[in-house]
Amino acid sequence: MKGFNAETGYHLDHFKKAPLTFAAGPYYLYGDGKATWGGELRAGVDLFDRYFTLEAHTSYDHFFKWTGQAQASINIAFGGKKKISSKKAAQNCDLAEILQVRAHQKVDRHEIIPIGKQKVLSTAENLTFIFISNDSHSSGTFQDPYHSLTQAQENSAQGDILYVFPGDGTTTGYDMGIALQISP
Repeated sequence: MKGFNAETGYHLDHFKKAPLTFAAGPYYLYGDGKATWGGELRAGVDLFDRYFTLEAHTSYDHFFKWTGQAQASINIAFGGKKKISSKKAAQNCDLAEILQVRAHQKVDRHEIIPIGKQKVLSTAENLTFIFISNDSHSSGTFQDPYHSLTQAQENSAQGDILYVFPGDGTTTGYDMGIALQISP
């Protein structure tokens, strides 16, 4: 599904060793003749001088209902940490550090791609499975498969599902071929 979203966030940097981020906003998804509006909440914490991040997302809309996601990430910066000049006043230092952190803030991406709901075309009722393995000599069940494709052909009916195991790794019992029934 295609769509767009917007969010507003709040960064709580009072905890120098574990700054927190909270964000919320609406989204809109459309595709396959369906559309939905919803809302999302996101929270995250940066640990170990912002090298490790934990995040959680949750959202709700009438199409997908409640969904959630959590992730942990390791952040490796290429290049050194920028040093802030000690000549600036303490408040300017704090502001410069905050701006530097925001300038390097990653873009939030949705890791779970909405694809819509799958339609069920048919149900699996009254299916018969026939199993074949050339290292067995029995009744065609999962526990005791038929020995050859010929045995399976003689004991199968239209619409049956044949499952061939690798068996003993040879073509014994598999080399005679099989004539499949025509599906209804």
